[in-house]
Amino acid sequence: MADEWTLVSDVSILQAGDQLIIACNTQGATAGVYSASVSGLSVIQSTFTAQKETITSVGAGTVVFTLGGQAGEWTFANASGKLLGTTGTRKLLLDGSGTTTWTIAFSDGNAVIASTNTACGTIQYNASASPRFWCHTSQQTPVQLYRLGPAAPKVHLNYQGFPYKRTSCEVPSYSAGATVKLAVCPLENEAGEVVIGWKYDGRTYEPGSNFTMPAEDVELVAVWGEKQQGVERVNSTEHRARKILRDGQLIILRDGKEYNIMGGRVK
Repeated sequence: MADEWTLVSDVSILQAGDQLIIACNTQGATAGVYSASVSGLSVIQSTFTAQKETITSVGAGTVVFTLGGQAGEWTFANASGKLLGTTGTRKLLLDGSGTTTWTIAFSDGNAVIASTNTACGTIQYNASASPRFWCHTSQQTPVQLYRLGPAAPKVHLNYQGFPYKRTSCEVPSYSAGATVKLAVCPLENEAGEVVIGWKYDGRTYEPGSNFTMPAEDVELVAVWGEKQQGVERVNSTEHRARKILRDGQLIILRDGKEYNIMGGRVK
């Protein structure tokens, strides 16, 4: 197969109609047709890139599944329309029998494909004398999902005037459609105002609310305002200090004096 199969690591990019391959890239394996002798899907040898991000050569006999249903109740259908199902632990069928709906999540690049009948477990790779793909409730070798088509481009989210504090890690990136929880900013400006919202594309979002990433980079602009009523201001009667943001720098006001974030006096 000359098609481009790319590793999926974000559930937000999945949608009904996607063509998927179930694989165990650490074993160079993709899932094939059902095998009664192992009560699961057979193992087909395929070739992956060094970083496991794509399949460079899909072995003959690999089953290409069409994703159906919806989040929380996904289905996997083969070319004949037969659904992937399970009747219990150590069972993975391809004839439409058993429980045929699945949940999908991701952890460290691995796919957690769990039967909606929790007693059946998750799809895993069993590296025994007769290797196979099947359902199990105990920990086996993790599997991955590869999707037909190029990898979804990554986009970035930035807060204008609030750069990420980092050393060596990369700036966070997301796939289009991913849900991001917006930051809650505790700082005050010199007027005693706080960040009451983040503005993007003419709309203001509340701090701490969920934001759906578009297919482009996002820069959020702080909206300053008075503290909302009902939010308690905790003050001490002595040595009261407050934080302000001035020219992109955090300043601490205490007893009429100004200090930087390191505690040095600002003159």
